[in-house]
Amino acid sequence: MHKSDLVGAVAPAANTSRTAAGRLGDRFTDAVREGLATGASVALAGFGTFAVTERRACQSRTPRTGQLVAIKASKVYRLPGSRSAPIRPRR
Repeated sequence: MHKSDLVGAVAPAANTSRTAAGRLGDRFTDAVREGLATGASVALAGFGTFAVTERRACQSRTPRTGQLVAIKASKVYRLPGSRSAPIRPRR
């Protein structure tokens, strides 16, 4: 599902225009980004918790040449799903 699909589903349910629903979605993503930028986690009950985790530095190989490449440590966003979410991935 893309942003336009999500906006199209939310707008009629909220009895608002697609433009207003799009702005609401933009504000939601901005708020999540701002929360994560401060190092806090953002929890949505029944959906999951956005959190910042650190990825350690490692070595990888270039598929074409087989040469080793160093990958720097970085911070990434994660969204582990909620245990009470209606749809869970297969294991």
